[in-house]
Amino acid sequence: MTRKAAYIIFIVMVFLFTGCIKDTYDMNKLSGKVHLSPSLAFRAISGDITLSDMVKPTDTLIYDQYNLVKLVFRQDSVVDLAISDFWDIDGFPALKGNKKGFGQLVATIDPETMNFEIEDIMSNISGVYAIINPSIRLYYSNSFPFTVKLKLDAIGSSTDKIPVSLDRDTFALSFTNAQDQPIIKDTILIHKDNSSLPDLISMPPEEITFSGSAIMDTANIFGLDENYMTTNGHILGDIEIEIPLEFSMNMQFTDTIDNFFADAFDPDDDFNWDDFESFEMVFNVENGFPMGISLSMVLYDSINTPHNLGTVDAEHLLDPAPVDGEGKVATDVFASSSTSIVFTHEFFNSIESADQVILIFTLNTTDNEVVKIYSDYRIKFNAALILKSDINVNLK
Repeated sequence: MTRKAAYIIFIVMVFLFTGCIKDTYDMNKLSGKVHLSPSLAFRAISGDITLSDMVKPTDTLIYDQYNLVKLVFRQDSVVDLAISDFWDIDGFPALKGNKKGFGQLVATIDPETMNFEIEDIMSNISGVYAIINPSIRLYYSNSFPFTVKLKLDAIGSSTDKIPVSLDRDTFALSFTNAQDQPIIKDTILIHKDNSSLPDLISMPPEEITFSGSAIMDTANIFGLDENYMTTNGHILGDIEIEIPLEFSMNMQFTDTIDNFFADAFDPDDDFNWDDFESFEMVFNVENGFPMGISLSMVLYDSINTPHNLGTVDAEHLLDPAPVDGEGKVATDVFASSSTSIVFTHEFFNSIESADQVILIFTLNTTDNEVVKIYSDYRIKFNAALILKSDINVNLK
């Protein structure tokens, strides 16, 4: 079950979008095929895609009947209690024929940790973000004929952050007292109105540790058949965390990667970048997502100073689409933006000196308010290349 991309699904389209540009437009195809005039434009790519075209549902990522996008994480056997956890198994048979019972018996729920494996991602994120409506469902079965009250604790933890507790009150489990119903199954729902779950999920946590206790009340056993009192009682509970993509954010995602420009702009290639005054990529976007994205790319020399050798910016790569009062973008409503990313002659001259590129994505929801993400949201775009210079290319 994949969990690494649980909290950043909202930036997947950015990487696919930019990756599509790089894969679709092969710079080497220009070599030997054209004579470039002082200013020449090339239509590079265009597209009209939805989120469901880019990201397919999985066990972790689902689209509900209304196309709302949700993340789902499951952990089995978080609660696993037998009678031996409440009472010495050798002493328990004495309960037969004892209509007064033994009062309250207490068992401990051993810690169980759910790891989301997002440490690397979270180390690159800063800013503010809030998950609005997460929920936890405890699916359990109970074969004890007594009242059992469960105290389920959950602690979310993340590097350099104060742990956050679920803060959920004790709740009673359904139980059976009839021989023709030896086991009962039910569900406990934990949500924003009965816990601190939104605060816990909005950390977001790198891991959640579940633990707790159970109190069995054996005082009222009048009317139970003695033959029904066995040592086979069992409580088994599985956890499902559901996170609808309903959130607000104003944050920055920063990542440092190897200098990919070094291969794209090879000075030994017949297509000589030194002959250009500038190289410009123009993006025209109709964005149906309620998220805005800006991008900066920094050529970086990790060894020598100055470290920063050049920067290109796309301040409004995507502008966020407007939303209604429910945080949803209406069908066929888009935000239009036109952005140019300009690579100058000075930038080209610095490519060989840089060993890394720093990518800085700034992301924000519409008016920094709560929005919802649906699988049928779409984005329409086209991109063009503009080369400015007087250049002759040797034909092969």
